[in-house]
Amino acid sequence: MPRMRALELEEMPPAARSVLEALRRDRGNLPNMFRTYGRRPAIMTAMWELMDAALKGGTAPEALKELLAVRVSVLNACEY
Repeated sequence: MPRMRALELEEMPPAARSVLEALRRDRGNLPNMFRTYGRRPAIMTAMWELMDAALKGGTAPEALKELLAVRVSVLNACEY
């Protein structure tokens, strides 16, 4: 059970909304992790930039990188 509820887009500060709208356009969804980080737009933006840098570019396909991220999360017993 999460300690903090994931926010709906309308509940977020304006700075967070613009980033999340771009995230929705890019991914087609709003992951709960970013909906929770929306409480702190600076942290949410930094996490999005880190994730974007890790998943885009390089020689491995983005889908493979996402599968690896899920596998590492499972191995570490981490929900995200």
